[in-house]
Amino acid sequence: MASDNVFSFAIATASPKGGTLEQMLANTTNCYKYVWMLALLRIASENKREFVSFKEMTARMVAAAWYPVIYFRLNLGYSDQLAELIYAVREECHLPDDSSYDDIVAAVMGIQNPDVEKKIRMMTRYVPQRFIAAVFNDQYAEYRKEFGKSFESKKDNLTRDLSQKAMNAGRTPYVISKDGIQLTPEWTRYFIENNPIITECTYFKLTQFLQQKNPSVPAISEKLIQPTSPNSLDFSRAKDYWRSAIERDGDVYDIYTLRHFTKDALESLGPMSVDHFVPWKFVLHDQIWNLVPTFRSPNSSKNDNLPDTAYLDDFCSVQFIGLTANRETQHFRKVIESYRDVIPNAEQFVATLENKEAFSEKLKNAILPLLLQAKNQGFTDWTNTYRGV
Repeated sequence: MASDNVFSFAIATASPKGGTLEQMLANTTNCYKYVWMLALLRIASENKREFVSFKEMTARMVAAAWYPVIYFRLNLGYSDQLAELIYAVREECHLPDDSSYDDIVAAVMGIQNPDVEKKIRMMTRYVPQRFIAAVFNDQYAEYRKEFGKSFESKKDNLTRDLSQKAMNAGRTPYVISKDGIQLTPEWTRYFIENNPIITECTYFKLTQFLQQKNPSVPAISEKLIQPTSPNSLDFSRAKDYWRSAIERDGDVYDIYTLRHFTKDALESLGPMSVDHFVPWKFVLHDQIWNLVPTFRSPNSSKNDNLPDTAYLDDFCSVQFIGLTANRETQHFRKVIESYRDVIPNAEQFVATLENKEAFSEKLKNAILPLLLQAKNQGFTDWTNTYRGV
């Protein structure tokens, strides 16, 4: 596709080295090469030109894939062992989900558990060689003749040896040794000079890969790095919207406790809060149609967990009350825009406000698939202990 060409390394950087990078990342069947590439770029951006151990490269791979795997629960593929290592690191090091890149790298470097260390070593058993293997296709021909059927079993060692030969200096980003890699000066300069655009191209390719593995998950391109918090302008407007609804219609209630926003309820359950019915980490937006008012205590308890589908009727009822309460306010036009994901036609949207059942049906049709997809993605069910409190 023409739009994909914009994210070609060769076109984006106008350099023959870009074409070489395209070769290296061609025919990728798992995400190892992409996160290895991101690790190389990070090292180059830090001017880290000295020898880099395989353990550090693995630590940087873990850090690069941490947020897609841990925070956003994306699937890397059934044959991909990186996610298994990342979960092992989290358990071993007790790292929070929102850990920083540097903290993750430092934690992996400090691991001494033999079982986890074995997983770390396995991660770089093949990746360093296979990342650069395509560069040596012209030289493999002679080796294929020499070794015949045994060539494939020798290919990784041959690739390491070829990277060390003087005649290949500058052909690859690094030289492979027994315990790590050494970035070559020429490629380091290329990475530094083109770092932002190569990084963007790499993330684009990683997004395409992850979309194939997670076909029903929204906003994958925004789930590759540490996110901004949900305290966006949309979220701020949502708070104002629900405050207005509560002031205008005393029938607005919290779907998790079935209590109205009275003084007693606010004192016992905390101030009014706004909840993402389908977790924000999954939908990654603050649209009104997925937000309901609640109290701070149940909202904190629910966090990023999934509500029972039994709450859907109450969810739709409160959404309907909120819309009718705010129908004559300045909030309403913005709400119509927010609901385009659920009811694309504005006239049809307004018409549903005269029919609660029709409105609820359309909202449920939007919410139920998201809840199912989020559950399949690894989001856990919430146990509500606040009913009847």
